[in-house]
Amino acid sequence: MATLRPIIYNLHRLIDRCTSPSPTGVDRVDLHYARFILQEAPKREVYFIRQRQNVSYILPFKEAATLITNLDKRWLQGIKFAQKALSTKYDYLSHWPSKHLRQQTERLVDPRLHKCLANSIQSPIYIHSGHGTLHHLDLHIQIKQQLAADMVYYLHDLIPIEFPEYTNNPNAVAMHQRRLQTMATTGSLILANSEDSRKKFLDYCSNHRLPQPNTDVLLIGVEQTFINAANAPQQALPVRFTSLVNSVYFITIGTIEARKNHLSLLHLWRQLAEELGDQCPKLVIVGKRGWKADHIFHLLDSSPALKKTVIEVQDANDQEMLSLTQHACALLFPSFAEGWGMPLAEALTLKTPAICSDLPALRECGRNHCIYLNPIDSLSWKMAILSALNNEIPRKNTYLPDTWDRHLHKLNTHLLSLETGN
Repeated sequence: MATLRPIIYNLHRLIDRCTSPSPTGVDRVDLHYARFILQEAPKREVYFIRQRQNVSYILPFKEAATLITNLDKRWLQGIKFAQKALSTKYDYLSHWPSKHLRQQTERLVDPRLHKCLANSIQSPIYIHSGHGTLHHLDLHIQIKQQLAADMVYYLHDLIPIEFPEYTNNPNAVAMHQRRLQTMATTGSLILANSEDSRKKFLDYCSNHRLPQPNTDVLLIGVEQTFINAANAPQQALPVRFTSLVNSVYFITIGTIEARKNHLSLLHLWRQLAEELGDQCPKLVIVGKRGWKADHIFHLLDSSPALKKTVIEVQDANDQEMLSLTQHACALLFPSFAEGWGMPLAEALTLKTPAICSDLPALRECGRNHCIYLNPIDSLSWKMAILSALNNEIPRKNTYLPDTWDRHLHKLNTHLLSLETGN
């Protein structure tokens, strides 16, 4: 049997996010990829790396495996325990002299990685699914050239370039442009989360005279717990949400930031509270407070009507989010921009009606199972919410979610193609 190529996986995002109580969509993809790579270890050489700016370091395999396993337990299985940060101030300072020296001498790839791969029969495959550190083009050029690596990247969106007003970093546009340059100039394969993202990437490359590497769409999967729950009796709400047991409520899922358009929902909920009084449904916001949303936070903290009708849940695990979504009248998803729609796919899998923005990526995700509205058409949103409140939006049983098994099988097929050069 032929020897499989070594894999280098960039674990930096998960290291950086490891103490977060719940994952973002990008975190979730990164974790599934990390788990898949960890399972590859018995079959081939696997190396996990982290970055200090543009300098890479091998992470001890056991440390990487423990991190991935712990995140799986906390984020996906809902087992609550404290996760110690892998990055401390002392740890960072201890790396500083060697990082500075390696930057000065342009030795950005960990010398230990060169040593580990010296006796490998085949060159490695490098995989990066977390976006974050891809703006360090020089490191990725060295990985490609010095290790003769095939570079595989997962593309989540082009939102920082399309909508810079929604970013939380003044350098976000330049950084994302650099990420796309890294993907285009070093990538052997770009995997996109939607056809919309894939097309936008190729258009960007064409417009900026960048190479157009091989691309494919690997749709984000719905967690198996959601798929299993869809075919089982409805679960009870967790104990900490007992106040919702006899309540009628809608749910919206996502970090509270300007792009997610919570502001429209909150203004609408103030109207509903005034018009419906005690009959006003509650709005459950699942997601932590983010950036460029101080006006939203002020509304949440200051409006008497919203204090009575809006509930924030900032630390829900998958099991809690599943139960909350199952019992909701509908999912509300009024975003201005999305690369995909993970909460939308999860809600439709659970047969929960969904009202969402009319965006190409959400159309791909929700297909013909949603009510699609202009995100700034408040009157249409109000009418749709009232329809759901009166049970006029049916719960459909025909949504077939994409699965992580299918996604990872397709990823493995691509890796085997890289093995043979096909």
